[in-house]
Amino acid sequence: HASIMKKAPIFVLLTTTCLLTLAVAKWSRVPGIDKKPVNMSLATAGTSVSSSEGFSPASALLLGDPTRPITLAGGRSNAIIKFVKQSFVESVSFVSDGLEGKVSASMSADGKAWNNSSAAVFAPADRFVNLTFGRAQGRYLRLEFELVRGGSILRFPAFGSPPGGNYTL
Repeated sequence: HASIMKKAPIFVLLTTTCLLTLAVAKWSRVPGIDKKPVNMSLATAGTSVSSSEGFSPASALLLGDPTRPITLAGGRSNAIIKFVKQSFVESVSFVSDGLEGKVSASMSADGKAWNNSSAAVFAPADRFVNLTFGRAQGRYLRLEFELVRGGSILRFPAFGSPPGGNYTL
């Protein structure tokens, strides 16, 4: 009995080590989802501006070019961006050049019922304005500005990903 008792801790140690190795090997085979948000607002992704009021030029929302300003006058302005298909949007942002007021963004699956809204109030000193949705899904993104002071947007990315399987963007 004494030799069995001396061998028991070694047996337990070897068994635990083997089981732990199998568990780690099994764990490492589980595929990870490592999606990185991409700019969904680019025209190259098939995105279009379905309507706009007060944006000049509205098509510049899709270019992603920080050297092409989009002018907005004081008062109300809005634009609706249409993605190729239902997409997940995590955040939208822009670089403000002199704008002062409020902006809100919302998502819609059909262009009629709007939800998942996010808003921000900013002053002329606020250069970078970011609106975070978390992970809103829709095919349409609506931007609404109420500006006390006009100016321009220098860049407008909408970050997210199309819905789908286990692939990395």
